[in-house]
Formats: sequence, C-alpha cells, structure tokens
Amino acid sequence: MNIPAELKYTKDHEWVKIEGDKATIGITDFAQSELGEIVYVDVTCEGETVDKNEVFGSIEAVKTVSDIMMPVTGEVLEFNPKLEDSPELLNTDPYGDGWIIKVDTNGNMLWQKLYGGDITDVFYSIAATTDGGFVIAGFSSSSSGTGTLAGTTNNGGSDGWIIKISSTGITQWQKLYGGINADILNKMEPSIDGGYYCCGTS
Repeated sequence: MNIPAELKYTKDHEWVKIEGDKATIGITDFAQSELGEIVYVDVTCEGETVDKNEVFGSIEAVKTVSDIMMPVTGEVLEFNPKLEDSPELLNTDPYGDGWIIKVDTNGNMLWQKLYGGDITDVFYSIAATTDGGFVIAGFSSSSSGTGTLAGTTNNGGSDGWIIKISSTGITQWQKLYGGINADILNKMEPSIDGGYYCCGTS
C-alpha cells in the first residue's frame, strides 16, 4: 500500500498536503482500493468555506457512494478539473493527478476587483466554471463603454449583464441584454451544453 510520508492523513482516509497557507486534499490509496472502480466525483462547494469534519463532496463508485470529509477548515479554491472527465484518476493516481480540491486555510483574500462603469451596476448570481473561472449575472445602468464595460452598448435604463471572468478576475467576455427600460438578470445557471440559463425581469 502506497503511503507517502510527506502527507498528513485522517481517520476517514483523506490526505492533506500543506504548502504555506494552501492545502491540497485527496483520498488515500487504501480508500480508492476499498471503493473500487470510481465513476464520478461530486464537489459543488467551490468558492465556499467548509469547516473541518464537514462533508464537502462525494465519490461514486460502481457499487457504492461515499462522502468526502474536509480535514481542515478553509475556502475551497479549486476542484480538480481533470476529474470531470477522468474520475478514474482517483484509482490510478490518488496522490498525484487524482487530487480533489485545493483550499485556502487562512481565510486570505486572494484578489478583489471592481466591475462596471459610471452609474449603478449590481451582481445577483455567480457560478464557478470548469476552467476555474466564474460567470456572474446582474444588471448594469452605466453608460456605454465606461469602466470595465468597454465594448458594450447600454440599450437604455438598466440592462441584464452577464460577465465571464478568469480565476484571477480578468474579464474574458461580457454581454448586455435588454431594451429601453429596466432589465435585470436575477439568476444564472450553467447548462449541460456549455452555455448558461438566465432569468430575470424586463
């Protein structure tokens, strides 16, 4: 049984690798062997703070489903994107490419950024994306092209606003939707085809 000496382990067979104020978390070789063939990993707490000993996800194997427990308190920074398409990495490389999440254990602010233009701009909904970034939705009342709204055209009043940012807050694309009066996107969710569902008021 493979037990790397540089890692820390829990009684529930998770491992932790501490690097400064960041921690990488996975399951042990023993855990994967007990589970058998792993077919799916479910982690939906990216961007949230999870307390020690709380469930932060689950692993689905051919014959069973097992919760994954958080060994340290911290903000979940990243879910391993390789596990989306290759959950079997937990079987073949549990201490390497099969890591599950990365956590900030000190509650540090990683970055902050203001988005919008010269009037009122509000976000109501945010969702993590598989590339480590985020999609955010709300509304913008700012004038066309002001501030971080460069390249957009305000259609009048407030427009529904959706923006895609990288893991470090860099704007990758954005779009305004609406007419001459008030339009707001209150809720946004990723769709299975890689797009997004949005709903709101017009």
